[in-house]
Amino acid sequence: MEMKNKTIYILIILALISSLIIGIQRHIAENQYRRVDLTIDLDELMESAQGMDLKEVLTDLKKAGIHSVAVKEITLNKARAMGLLGVYSPSELRFLPGGWMDVLETEKLNTTDNMTLIITDSDRVFEMIKEQLTARFGKEKVAGYHTRDFKIISLAFPKTAELMNLELGFDFNQFDFVRELGLKIIPRIKNHPNLDETYIIQLFERLSEYPVSAIVFEGDEILGFPKENRLSLVSQYLRNYPFGLIETVTGPAPNFHQKGMEKVARLSGYNITRVFSLSRKEMKQLDPESILGKWSRSVERNNRIIYIKPIFKGHFASERNVALTIEYVNKLKTELTEKGFIIEDVKTIPFKTASKFLLVLIVAGATAAGVQMIDLILPALKRYRSILFVVFFIPLGIMLFTPMWILDILLVALAISIIFPSVALIWFIREACIRKETGASMNIKEGCVVFCKVVGIALAGALLLAGVLSDIRFFMKLEFFRGVKLAFVVPLVMIWAGFMAYWGKETAAKDSGALVKNMHHFLHQHILVKHLAIMGIGGAVLLIYLLRSGNLPGFSVPVFEQEMRNLLETLLLVRPRTKEFLIGYPALVLLIWAAANGRFNFLLPLALLAGVGLISLTNTFSHLHIPIFISLLRTLYGIILGVVVGIVAVVMIWSVARCLEKIQEVLVDE
Repeated sequence: MEMKNKTIYILIILALISSLIIGIQRHIAENQYRRVDLTIDLDELMESAQGMDLKEVLTDLKKAGIHSVAVKEITLNKARAMGLLGVYSPSELRFLPGGWMDVLETEKLNTTDNMTLIITDSDRVFEMIKEQLTARFGKEKVAGYHTRDFKIISLAFPKTAELMNLELGFDFNQFDFVRELGLKIIPRIKNHPNLDETYIIQLFERLSEYPVSAIVFEGDEILGFPKENRLSLVSQYLRNYPFGLIETVTGPAPNFHQKGMEKVARLSGYNITRVFSLSRKEMKQLDPESILGKWSRSVERNNRIIYIKPIFKGHFASERNVALTIEYVNKLKTELTEKGFIIEDVKTIPFKTASKFLLVLIVAGATAAGVQMIDLILPALKRYRSILFVVFFIPLGIMLFTPMWILDILLVALAISIIFPSVALIWFIREACIRKETGASMNIKEGCVVFCKVVGIALAGALLLAGVLSDIRFFMKLEFFRGVKLAFVVPLVMIWAGFMAYWGKETAAKDSGALVKNMHHFLHQHILVKHLAIMGIGGAVLLIYLLRSGNLPGFSVPVFEQEMRNLLETLLLVRPRTKEFLIGYPALVLLIWAAANGRFNFLLPLALLAGVGLISLTNTFSHLHIPIFISLLRTLYGIILGVVVGIVAVVMIWSVARCLEKIQEVLVDE
């Protein structure tokens, strides 16, 4: 039984309705996800504010908008710099005044070169450091001694840079200091392979005594890694505190990968949020306005903890650097507040995953669209529509209810990103072919309708793509859309195949085997030098196109383009994508104008350029960390600007053509 067009359209409409339902649910959830935590790094602040009253500085920062303070674990280097203790090797003690070697002999402490001695006059520091060293090195390697005036810890481990920079738990005096100022705390917890369940329990019990707003782990491992039972224990505690995933600047992995983070995120019920921070190098190199812009725009990417490091300009005094930091934190708070965000403890996004029933409908609609694409290019397979639909839909539908469902929706998402831009332009090519055969004209109104249909088909695919990927794993970028390069290239191949099917010696509108016949004819053509030149230019353009696409751009953005982007970001709420408003939509306008005026020689290159824009449109909605409203607004801006650029291009080309015609007429008359 042949699958009717009506059935295909119904399935696509049902998929669109499902995507709209999911989109509305997501939009509501994103509107509720408006809390932003502005946190400042305590260690960096202490370094920036040297010689200043830290209490006054933090009080001013709190007034400016800082909500919490990120506190890192103490190290021997840090404790020594704070004057809390001294750290020595036995050989260093021999040269210190005060007869320290005699003291050690009195305490019957045997010293070796592979030993580190830590000396303090504080009972609190002594107990804290001894406890933390014991947790990491074991009881057999740590011993403590009391003299009349000092406390000594001996560690059977040499004094090395690694030891001096090893995180040794928190100095809870810093927690007390921050709490007294009325600020929240974000602990930066570092893992160590010897930290057992008892240590984890005691740590979180101690943290429960303080106003902790979130947890952000330090280093490349989650606390408890690699032990499964320890990670599970940490996950249980993280149900009470949002767990921060650190955003990377770029790359295929959109979060800084900390070992164990996927497991902990899942077991904590995805009580997670995203953290944005500029590196210290960037803080030094960028001007304050650029820093502010990056902080602000990061919130658009669903980052809800803005991890602020003080602005640091080496030629400025501490007072000036701190004043700049306070000024720009205040500007950031004002800007975010005006956009409707609240500076408060972060809560995780309330949307976790889409209904499986709605996802099944989207898969069915995507499969139906794929069948339609095959039918457009190879009408000979029309009688097999039902079989093709069943062959693809059944396994994809079943996979949704298996542990492989994430892989399933990634496959469906890739298919959607290929199918809809391809169908949009192959449909146009077919319509242009029919108009050429029948001699039908196209007025401005009809051209506008055609433009809307082409963009509408691509936008339908974009909505389906956003719907099928709607899951917190994609919002938080624990998972991300794969196959970006394929999604940018395969539709262009399909558009070329559509052109071959309708614009060769045979046309698919009349002959269902036209594509095969035209391909056979094409492959038997003689290749001239000009063809090689065109292929070389086309290959270079394709290479640049691929390098500019996806998460790993092959080269930096040119200065003039960056300036244009900055201007658009200043003038508009969000910046439209360059491939859309400067290439894709203008090419689509020119394509429709060329077809309406019988200039069919330019059909293929303009269709390929228009495809670039439609592919970009669909790809925009694969970035689930961008709120759906922002993606829609970006697309709308791109269409409006692209149409304007396209109309200007049409007018210029028409004007040049008219001038050339007049010149030719004058020359003929003469």
